[in-house]
Parts: sequence; C-alpha cells; structure tokens
Amino acid sequence: MGEVDEKYPMPEGVAGDYERARELIEAEEFEEAEAVLNGILEVVPDHPRVIYALGTVFYHARARGADENEGVRKAEETLLRAIELGPDLAEAHSFLSYLYAKMNRREEASKHIETAIRLAVKSARNWNSIGLYFGVESEYERALDYFLAAYSIDSGYFVAAYNAACAYARLGDTESAFKYLKAGLKSKRLTKGAETDRDFDKIRDLPEFKKIMSAAQKRLGIS
Repeated sequence: MGEVDEKYPMPEGVAGDYERARELIEAEEFEEAEAVLNGILEVVPDHPRVIYALGTVFYHARARGADENEGVRKAEETLLRAIELGPDLAEAHSFLSYLYAKMNRREEASKHIETAIRLAVKSARNWNSIGLYFGVESEYERALDYFLAAYSIDSGYFVAAYNAACAYARLGDTESAFKYLKAGLKSKRLTKGAETDRDFDKIRDLPEFKKIMSAAQKRLGIS
C-alpha cells in the first residue's frame, strides 16, 4: 500500500493483519488497531515495524487528549524500542523526530531526522513524518516537498494530502491549499482539527474553505 524499499518486512502469515492494523489507524480505530498489533506480536515477537506502529497508536490515541503526557511518554518509549530492534527503520526515526520537535527537544529531534533522511527509505509514511518535522520547524517549503512525495507514492494516503494543504496555506497558495484539503478531509479527526488548525488561519474565513469543511462534515456525519 504505497510502500517502496521497505525494510523489516512483515512475514507472509501476518502481513494481512498488519495492513489491517494500518487501515484501522488511518480510520482512527485505535483501540482495535492496538489489539491487532498486539496479536501480531504474539506470532512474531519484537518485530520492529509492529512496535513502531504501536508507538504511533499511542501518540494519536492518547497524546492529544486528557492523558497527553502519558501518551507522549508511552509513544516515545515504544518508538525507541522499535529503533533498538530495527536501527534502520526510517519511519520510526522520522516519527520520533517529529515527536521530539513538538516537545522542543531539538537536539534529539535533529539526530533522528538526520538518520531518517540518510536512510532514504521511500515510503509514504516516512516522507510524511519527515515533512511533519520540518513543519514544526516552520520550514514549510521543505515540509511541502516531503508531503507531496508521500502523496505521490500513495494517493490513498489522505493524511499527506491534508498536511500538504497545511503547508500550501502557510505559503500563501490558497488554490493548492483548497485542492489538497478536499483530498485530505477523509477522517473525523482531521476534519475536526481543521476547524482550529493554525495552519488555516489565513483562509478559514474564505467561502471556499467553509464550503469544503461543510461538505466533509456532512459526509463524515459530524454535527
């Protein structure tokens, strides 16, 4: 599903379950995704890619709610374990660099982003996470390059489209921002988040933005 030059591939017997877990993560069914990933680990213990996926689950499911500190701590701990088991797992390095950048732990973030870029693993999730890192650093043109690369690898990876919309909005390209926003609003979390996302502050009051948001809310059943 949009992955190229993947390291630490999944064994054939659990590859389908792993893809199902990834789909659940993108659908924001985090509890079910965690259960599927833990089930895989019972078959292939200590698989770095599965543990990396669990780290992203802990971040998305818990680091944005009331138990944010615990979610961040658990995500960091899990991602570090994935890297310990798979030192060349670029996706774990890039996601951890984003996490550290959000925490303003710049030295650690820089170390992991350099590793992720050096490994040059062409996967949509890796490129997207590298873009997120540069977005946190306000390097929006560089971030955009990675978001577009991620989306070109996997046109179904709507998260990258949403992030490209954010970067375009920051750079003042309103037409492109709207184009990618339409493609990116495929989940309730992103659609709700767009209502207050600072990246869209300059375009939020425009009629086209409101039209796109209204259509997404209606499609996803958001009141």
